[in-house]
Amino acid sequence: MYALSFVLPITPTIPKYNQRFEDFKKYGLLNIGKNKIRVMLLVENEYTGITHDLITGWPDGVDVRYIITPQKNVHHKYVTYYLGLTSSYICDADWHVRVDDDSSTDVSKLLYYLHAEFDRNEKLHLVAQESAGNCDVLDEYRNVFRRFGVTDNDMKDYNHMFEVSVDSAATLLALKRNWVTRHALVELQRLPTDKLYFADQAYAYLLRLCKIHPIITNFMSKEPKIGKYSAVGGGQYTHIHYISHDQEGGRRAAFEQLKMAVDNEC
Repeated sequence: MYALSFVLPITPTIPKYNQRFEDFKKYGLLNIGKNKIRVMLLVENEYTGITHDLITGWPDGVDVRYIITPQKNVHHKYVTYYLGLTSSYICDADWHVRVDDDSSTDVSKLLYYLHAEFDRNEKLHLVAQESAGNCDVLDEYRNVFRRFGVTDNDMKDYNHMFEVSVDSAATLLALKRNWVTRHALVELQRLPTDKLYFADQAYAYLLRLCKIHPIITNFMSKEPKIGKYSAVGGGQYTHIHYISHDQEGGRRAAFEQLKMAVDNEC
């Protein structure tokens, strides 16, 4: 049984993103302690590297698996992932976490908040403090979800995660068992692959079809708030985002600060 199960789309075929992936192995999951963690990698089928490289170099206590997806597009990677979910996979973890390759999570502190404030047996969809309400919804998503009863008014000003979310196993089971969301996923899979999608929007509306709505938390951030990151400065945020070697300005500085803090502890 895993305390947390992460799903992480990666693009190792592009050098910049491959370096992000290698950095994530070292700096993406911190303070694991004795917790058992699973990471599911979503990898495009253009990857021709050694698959052993995907699952090695991680911290102790991390069980890494991967899915080879038909497309490189992040939207389609997630659709493939959700269509392939099994009940045994879902129930083998208390909580399921969606993250990006330019983020970092304080595992033990995140689990502390989850256990203290929430019941893992309830249908829960937790998002970062800065949710992404008031965003324009892509026409492709509108066209799909209108067919399943989600109106334009439903989509207006609807909060959804910007980058990070935590779902209970009960939420993913509801998504898997709902025939409407299954049909919606099939329609989402048919969208053109040559366009940039905001996969978080689609996921929010899929959960809405299950009558599961986002809960905004104050212990996760989509921003590079390194000074308030619990793994470094003892602050309130158990997750931060937009930190990588290829970012600019404050985002790059946040990554360098995180890297220095972790490397000095080793």
